Amino acid sequence: MKRFCLAVLLTAAVLLAGCSGGDTVAHLDGHPVSLEEYRQYAYDSISLVSAEYNRTYGADPNAADFWTTAYDGVTPMQTLLENADEAVRQAKGVQAAAVELGLLTEEQISWEGRQEAFETENRTRLETLEAGGIVYGPEQLTLAQFCSYWQSAVQQQVEDLLYQNAQPTEQQLRDYYDEHAAELSARNFTAEADFYYWPAGESDTAAQELVQILAQGIRQQVAADELAARTGLETGWRQETVNTREMGKEDQAYTRTVQLLADCALDEPAGPLYAEGMEVWIVPRSRQNEEIGSFEEAQAEIEDLWRTEQAQNQLQQMLDGQTWKPTALHDKLTIEQIRP
Repeated sequence: MKRFCLAVLLTAAVLLAGCSGGDTVAHLDGHPVSLEEYRQYAYDSISLVSAEYNRTYGADPNAADFWTTAYDGVTPMQTLLENADEAVRQAKGVQAAAVELGLLTEEQISWEGRQEAFETENRTRLETLEAGGIVYGPEQLTLAQFCSYWQSAVQQQVEDLLYQNAQPTEQQLRDYYDEHAAELSARNFTAEADFYYWPAGESDTAAQELVQILAQGIRQQVAADELAARTGLETGWRQETVNTREMGKEDQAYTRTVQLLADCALDEPAGPLYAEGMEVWIVPRSRQNEEIGSFEEAQAEIEDLWRTEQAQNQLQQMLDGQTWKPTALHDKLTIEQIRP
C-alpha cells in the first residue's frame, strides 16, 4: 500500500501557529499535552477498558458508578488513564524527538496546530478533486484519520533521519551478519496475502464481522462485499505478494505488515494496521522462508537492517530519556471529560 504523502501533512502543519487550547493535562519534556489532545487517546481505550472489567469482574459499563468503583483496588477510570498515558507518552515522545532533531517546531506539534492542519488537508483534498485530480484514501478525512496519518508521517520522518545518520563500517556489517545470519534466514520469507480494508475509525465491529465471514470460508472480493453489506462501510480487498527482503530495502525496516505476516498462522486474519486512512487486516495464504545467502550477496540488506536497528535504538533512547509530568488536572479527570 502507498504511504501517505509526508510532504502534504507536514507542509500543512508548517503554516500553523499557537499553543494547545484548553487545559493542560501533562507535559512531556516540557511540551504541553492539552485536554483535547489527551482525550483522543483516552477515548480510544473506553471500549477496551469497559470490556476488560466486564469480562474480569462482571461489572456493568452502563452503571452510573462504573468508572469510579474500585475492583481489586483499581477503578476503571484509573486503568483508562494509565492506558491513555502510555499512548500519549509514545506519540508525544516521537513528536518531541522531531522537535529536538529540528524536523518540527513547537507550533507544529501543538493540538491547535493539528486541528488547523486537519482543516487545511481536507480543504486541499476538496480543491484537488474539484480540479479533476486524485487524492489517496478518503475524499475527506475524519480528525482521527488525519491524526493517525500525521503521527505516522512524523515517526517516519524521525526514523528516516536517524537511519540516514547511522553510518556503519564494513567490519560492523560483517559482525552483524555473523551474529544474525541464521536468524535472518529463518525470518525472511515471501508470502501471498489477502488485504481487507475499510475507513479507519468508522466501525468498532468491522474486524469481528470479517473474522466471522472468513470463518464461513468466504474469501477475497466476495468477503469484502459481504462485509460491506453487513457494516455499510466502503470496503476493499486485494491480494499482494510480500517479500521481506525487498520490503526491507524499500521501506528501511520490517514494517508492521511484515510483522503481522510473520506472527500469524496461515489463513488467520491479523491486524490492524493503518494506512491512508484505512484500517487494514491481513490474511496470509502462503509463506516460504528464504535463505539470506553469503555476506556479499546480502550486504545491502544487512546494511539496511543494521541502520534500521541503530535508528530504532536511538529513538528509543530519546523516548526513555524524556520526562512525563502530569498536572493537577490529570488525576481529577472524569469520564464525562473524556467521553463526548
